[in-house]
Amino acid sequence: IYTGEDTLSLHDALPIFEKNIVDSDIIYELADTYLCLHDYERAFNWTQKLKAQSPQDCRSLLLEIQLLLVHGKKEEALTTLNHLLSNKITLKNEKDYQLLDMLIEKLKKIFKADKLMRRCPNLNTYQKQRRQSLKTQKQKNPVNHNLTVHQSILYDCGVLFHIFPCHQDGNNQHF
Repeated sequence: IYTGEDTLSLHDALPIFEKNIVDSDIIYELADTYLCLHDYERAFNWTQKLKAQSPQDCRSLLLEIQLLLVHGKKEEALTTLNHLLSNKITLKNEKDYQLLDMLIEKLKKIFKADKLMRRCPNLNTYQKQRRQSLKTQKQKNPVNHNLTVHQSILYDCGVLFHIFPCHQDGNNQHF
């Protein structure tokens, strides 16, 4: 950015731009963008700002779980998941539900099922309700989409490739 005598690099200009942001949607987008760019420190800082500003915003908890998993902090991720499920925090849209489903699947691979269910007593209830909701949606709109739920989220944020590696065998993709 040209300022007359001096110029600022983008690296120097972003913190100036970021100082006055208070809109929770913009804060979320910044945290998510930094997560996708693997700038985990900034992603964490913006996630914490979103969490402080809107404690009941599910997006901050979903971001926090992703960041914790990236850093191998599986116990903390499980605690955050339990907080999300036990406080009946409302997910805003289908994308949030899909992301939560993917994070749960990742945690199932890390923890034994019985430990996961013991530590997150509301997980079973959430999964039953989610299956019923998906069944109802499928009955209302039986359109076959080319992208799976997992693929559409992966395209939205490349960092999930790191969290949820996928491999192909034949025509099937496995996460």
